[in-house]
Amino acid sequence: MKSLKTKFSTIVASLIIVVIAATAGTLVFQKKVELEADIYRNARSFAELTAEDITSISNQFLPSQSFLFFNRELTTILKKNPDIEGVKIYNFNGDVLYDFEEEKTQQYSGTLRTVDAALLPRIKSPNLSLLTKSGDIIFLEKLDAGEYELIDENGSPISTKLFGQMQNIIVPVDNEYAVEYDLTYKNLISRLFTSAANIGIIAAIGIFISLVLGLFMAGIVTGPIKKLTEVVGDIAKGDFAKRVDIKSKDEVGLLADSVNKMATDLEAATEARIFEERVKKELEIAANIQQELLPKELPQIAGIQIAGQIWPATEVGGDVYDVITDDKGNTYMYVGDVTGHGVPAGIISAIANATIVSTITDGDVIGTVTSVNHVLRTKTAKNLFLTLLLLKYDAKGTVSYVNAGHEQVLHYKASSQVAEITNPGGIALGLFDDVADKLTEDTVAMQLGDVLVIYSDGIPEAWANEKDQFGMERFQQALIKAASGSAEQIKESIYQEVKTFMGTYEQKDDITLLVIKKS
Repeated sequence: MKSLKTKFSTIVASLIIVVIAATAGTLVFQKKVELEADIYRNARSFAELTAEDITSISNQFLPSQSFLFFNRELTTILKKNPDIEGVKIYNFNGDVLYDFEEEKTQQYSGTLRTVDAALLPRIKSPNLSLLTKSGDIIFLEKLDAGEYELIDENGSPISTKLFGQMQNIIVPVDNEYAVEYDLTYKNLISRLFTSAANIGIIAAIGIFISLVLGLFMAGIVTGPIKKLTEVVGDIAKGDFAKRVDIKSKDEVGLLADSVNKMATDLEAATEARIFEERVKKELEIAANIQQELLPKELPQIAGIQIAGQIWPATEVGGDVYDVITDDKGNTYMYVGDVTGHGVPAGIISAIANATIVSTITDGDVIGTVTSVNHVLRTKTAKNLFLTLLLLKYDAKGTVSYVNAGHEQVLHYKASSQVAEITNPGGIALGLFDDVADKLTEDTVAMQLGDVLVIYSDGIPEAWANEKDQFGMERFQQALIKAASGSAEQIKESIYQEVKTFMGTYEQKDDITLLVIKKS
């Protein structure tokens, strides 16, 4: 048997929910329909007013390859209507003269583009046409009174009513061209917020009624609520062991169960937060340890300038580099890249660093690389491997290197002012037991002003968005542009080119640069 309180609370709560939900739903739907119609009308008027201007600037600038001026003028026009996402321009033969999706930054220069046969009737039609979100094609014949009659492809009137969202509008121009305007409704949601005032009034009324009714029921629930308040206060102070002892099966009892569950969840969440902070601190320590493995100051070597740096993608990176000199006047420089990044990659890079330092002194670069492979193969997980490029600059000024599956060396030649990519070679370390027969020691003839760049794949594989990578061509151009400066200036200039290209996009991988310039 339900109590009067339960019945009354159920009726009032249901009434408030129904009123608020029905009113809010009606207002939002009406506003949505109104805004969709408004966007369509404004877009249609805008298209009719600007189609001739757009074809005019396309005829003025595109044939002469003045894409920059065309793009500027087009952008100025489209800014006047934020609901137009872009345009396409066709001639009446169905040839594509401009497509904003393909020509956002530069003019198309490929083979002649033509539209699908299904689009030709809209292009050749003397009437404006629409493509709805559902895929229906509707033609609009303008009447003397300025109104439009909806017709089909053959000119026959149709009974369809315009409702909902449109994909695009095609406007004919002088029986020679057609301009397609693609609509966007991305601003629709933000504009719907204007209806929040009406919904807020209804919600306020419902809240007020709830408060008034709550006053009458306060005496019944004061005792349990007081208990809940005391326990919640203790939980707020950090005593998550507190629990509410209320056995009733009504709403207050359910609330008590929720508070008890909240206390349990908060206790678990607090423990998880403490663990997270501990892991964060340990990552900071690991990053500091890894930083200590990198050279604090690069040595001054007669005949060459050296500059190097790592920009990790996370707290602990997988890249490593170093510059080492021995007592025979030889200088050894290397860049390594462990698969992935984070703590496991950082540990592998530390092992490789220690192995190279301890074995490089005999001058045998292939033997050193082989030793690193042996240590990684026997002491680390089989799914982790390291690419490495080790370069030797001896007392006579001879430059030689061993590439173990790493990125190719970029060689700028001052005499011809070109940046060449050396041949690939070797195999990554840690994959096979014996790699000596797969490694070769190659030499590089460096002339005055020449530059060698050793790097990790974080540079050519840097992303500006989901589709565009920095790539080797931009890398080579960045080196040529900066080659006249010092090794330090070259390093900073290349990195800034990469950062500018990436913009605000996330750095996906560690970036390492080691620059050697013949001086």
